[in-house]
Amino acid sequence: MLYLETPVAMPVRRHHGSSTERRHDNSFWTTRLASSWTLFLAMTIFFSSDAGFAQDYICCWTKEPINVDGSPTEAAWKKAIVIDDFRVPMTHAITKTTTKLRLLWDRQYLYFLAELEDHDLFADILEHDGKTWNNDVFELFFWPDSKSPGYYELQVNAAGTMMDVFFPDRESVDFDKRKSADQFDWKTKVQRKGTLDNRTDRDEGWVVEGRIPWNDLIKTGGRPEVDKIWKVAFCRYDYTLGKDPELSSCARLSQVNFHLLADYANLRFAGPEESDSRRK
Repeated sequence: MLYLETPVAMPVRRHHGSSTERRHDNSFWTTRLASSWTLFLAMTIFFSSDAGFAQDYICCWTKEPINVDGSPTEAAWKKAIVIDDFRVPMTHAITKTTTKLRLLWDRQYLYFLAELEDHDLFADILEHDGKTWNNDVFELFFWPDSKSPGYYELQVNAAGTMMDVFFPDRESVDFDKRKSADQFDWKTKVQRKGTLDNRTDRDEGWVVEGRIPWNDLIKTGGRPEVDKIWKVAFCRYDYTLGKDPELSSCARLSQVNFHLLADYANLRFAGPEESDSRRK
């Protein structure tokens, strides 16, 4: 609860009809109005901020196989913890469209399933490692070891085009130089609920399902140990014809910058026993 200690002037004893009465009356109401305005602004900031929203997420272990087909039919997905508190960077405003993300892991892969509300499906980048952020796109940033500067950026757009890159450090964020430096073997599948690139109709959204082999992340150690915590940011661009794209992230970014590692959220990898207990 937010408490404000704003001084409020008390009314003084007035002498009817005097100039002193008029001055004190004006001062009293001016101070009361100023106090009310201060309270209104403070409460507006409080309720529009990220107060009360957790940035600690859990990736549960799965014993069930996941078929990457863009259709979340496996029972395991129903048991995964949903990440749905995506916000606009810097302002932390609520997004116009919803994003629901689920994560699972096992000895071979990190799995993800993102369901994205989108009323104007748009994606015209079809080349692997193209600039997919110029389309409707879902992005995954992984910083496995905060003591080491290397981190990953993976993207898939609404057309199913993938982009993957490893940055050795924050100073090496040069996409054109890094995009072909490493090989990745991750797999994704997109299912759309609407018509791609018909900008005049109203679509429902799209779903992307994927699996990332731990070997793709070997430069930072590969598969984590149980209870290991990674720094992460899951983000998206949502384009609408005639408007600026809406950017959002599950991390509370203090700037409009998806590479702001210091603001990334925590992702903890829960082991089999804990994961089973959470599902009961």
